Amino acid sequence: MVKLVSSYPEMKTKGYEVADKTMLIEDLLESTGMSSLYLRPRRYGKTLAVSMLDSFLNMRYEGNNWFEGTEIMGCPDAKEHMNAYPVIKLDLKGMSDTGFPETVESLKEIMANQCSLFPELFESGRVDRGILGILEEIRNRTCGIATLHRSVLTLSMALSIHYGTRVVLLIDEYDAILNSTAMKPWHEDVLGLMRNFLSSALKTNDYLLFGFMTGVTEMGKASILSGLNNLYVNDVTCDDYPERFGLTESEVRTWCRKKSLECDRDEEDIFREIKEWYDGYTFGETRVFNPWSVVNYLGSMRARPYWVNSGSTEIVQDLLSTHMHTLHDALNKLASCQPVVSVMRSGVTYASLRDNPSNVFTYLAMCGYLTVQGEWDYAEFRIPNKEVRMMFRDLLHQTSGISEPQIRMRMLADALLGADLEVLPSCIDEVIMDFFTGYHPRTEEGYQTMIAACAFSLGADFEVKTEYPSGKGRADVWIRRIRGSGVNMVMELKKLQDGDDPYESAEEALAQILGKRYTRTLKGRTLVYGIALGGGVPVLRFRELSDPFSAL
Repeated sequence: MVKLVSSYPEMKTKGYEVADKTMLIEDLLESTGMSSLYLRPRRYGKTLAVSMLDSFLNMRYEGNNWFEGTEIMGCPDAKEHMNAYPVIKLDLKGMSDTGFPETVESLKEIMANQCSLFPELFESGRVDRGILGILEEIRNRTCGIATLHRSVLTLSMALSIHYGTRVVLLIDEYDAILNSTAMKPWHEDVLGLMRNFLSSALKTNDYLLFGFMTGVTEMGKASILSGLNNLYVNDVTCDDYPERFGLTESEVRTWCRKKSLECDRDEEDIFREIKEWYDGYTFGETRVFNPWSVVNYLGSMRARPYWVNSGSTEIVQDLLSTHMHTLHDALNKLASCQPVVSVMRSGVTYASLRDNPSNVFTYLAMCGYLTVQGEWDYAEFRIPNKEVRMMFRDLLHQTSGISEPQIRMRMLADALLGADLEVLPSCIDEVIMDFFTGYHPRTEEGYQTMIAACAFSLGADFEVKTEYPSGKGRADVWIRRIRGSGVNMVMELKKLQDGDDPYESAEEALAQILGKRYTRTLKGRTLVYGIALGGGVPVLRFRELSDPFSAL
């Protein structure tokens, strides 16, 4: 059974399929004395990673067999550290965002619950009475704001003294409350609260073996994590340990192989559909699949936008609306499956997102709506896959007023212009659904009209013809560049009949263009497409001609 859960013990005891990410434990043990912040999009296994670390290191779980056969047990010093430490585990994603007093009270509740997990401290003969008195205030939620700021430090001190060893601090979703209050008047108050709380917990805490935090965005290291000079930040651009979160191709293929045996479907067909919908992310130099969507797909065997529907897009909508005028051309390029080159910045704050439109690309990449490659001062942003492309197209429709069918038609035209063979089949399929209300036309002429209508969206720089006399016949769709630096295009469409092989039909269409010299009257770079339609997802064959006339 394949299921995404956030509790490592539950996952192991119930026998769920698991991608082995246990070497993250070794990474952190090697960085003893430092604190680490791992930034990944939501639903990428951050909470499960925290649970895994807790399960391995927490002395409360001594004697468990959850790690038998995992990679970490092959490390020489693993058993020395296994279940050897008191662990403070804070889940900050459930804090109240309805007002600043409510946020303070929810943080008090989190720390009160932590203190209640260690009743042995209040009976300890080793811990100073003054420290125990402060812990009692924290446990009873009667402490003041200054004591709350130092509450993790105080608890760490007491645990270290009582057990005679250092403490492990795990903080999940440190920035969740900052995200949820981003557009609220008390955001700056919450920022101050969390700055003081985290600084005391990590910067001045000599009782820690190490601290480990997860989040989505860095949220301005200079503001909220000020002074944490020993903080190691691992984000989506980092080359260190990129495979610790998300699913690698080999992990996805292993699950596809098992699923194909269960449901009697071809393994490669399953993998191709997953790749089209949920691949495309790059962490450092490693290609990564979206784990939430992959697992949901394998559970239902239906391709759907699982990840994008699992959280709010309110902030993204607000940012796109705010900067629509400035970023209009760039956003249209992204929606049309083309990359945008911009600066990748660390420590982006919400204030800077509103003041500097180019920071929006960094934020979208950190949140998983874009993927990024290249250097920080010259990064290439693009939409990673079909799932996110659908969401992005919808957001663009909502914020720009352009209709969804218009956006899809322009996406198809730009994909043809850019010879983007990975996205073209799905783009054509989506436009067919719009153009013919879910039905395929009976003749090739219907497809010709649809492609031509999309091509007209490229503007006055192109001349678009259907059934155009050229060479020794008539080209189904003939597009000539009139001005500018674009390309010419010629397309031959084949309407599939019962028993036709779509791949052979696409090859025949391409051969027809070249054999009948449909490109004869064109000059300059020309793209030619043979397209087989009407048998499911379209099949394309493509060739690029630098000089069409001399190529004939």
